Amino acid sequence: ILILGGVAVIAIALAGYFYYQNQQLIKNTPLTYEECQKVPGAISDMIYPSTCRTPDGRMARQVLTPEEQKKVQPPDETANWKTYTNATLRFSLKYPDNYFKFVKEYPPSGVYFAPKGGSGLGDNPKALDKTDVWFEVSTGDGANISVLDNKLIHSKAFGDIYQNAQSSPTTLDNVLGLKVSNYYWSMAGTVYDTEILVIKNSKLFHVILSAYDSAKLNENEKTFDQILSTFRFD
Repeated sequence: ILILGGVAVIAIALAGYFYYQNQQLIKNTPLTYEECQKVPGAISDMIYPSTCRTPDGRMARQVLTPEEQKKVQPPDETANWKTYTNATLRFSLKYPDNYFKFVKEYPPSGVYFAPKGGSGLGDNPKALDKTDVWFEVSTGDGANISVLDNKLIHSKAFGDIYQNAQSSPTTLDNVLGLKVSNYYWSMAGTVYDTEILVIKNSKLFHVILSAYDSAKLNENEKTFDQILSTFRFD
């Protein structure tokens, strides 16, 4: 009787062990989303694409076809923008040419983009007013700059134009730099800027969105961010 009892205990223990191992194997076996939905008690999120969860803790993500992925991805608002390429300064970007209709290069250091042209377009664009915003890409010598930080832009090397500037770290095409909020006085009035500063190819790049009205500048920050997202160094 004792022998039979011992055998029964061992049999029960082995059965429990194999059951546990089988459950672990099932738990660690990957499921497709379709297989997951067939498991009794499985729950799927009421979102798209959905995630299915089984009672034993397994999960499966709904796989979308390329056509389905297009439906859930936000549209690329820059898709139909015009591409500008500067071979000399070795960069390119996209911009909405339905607004920035006037492009003026000033070789070899940069380019302006503005909604309208005029003989005054430059550092003091008298052709523009408080309803306008404009942006530029300009360059200077960056070979001797080892650290680009807030202390540097407030130094005498950068002049008085940045005396009101506030900066924070950012990147432009994966190049570490500074995002600077600034304002200064010009002959045409107070100019408000959002500026990106980075060093690339031994040049200090300034990518600047400007306006005579701070509210107008803030209103166009999203467009500026989209332009920056298309900026590429060659």
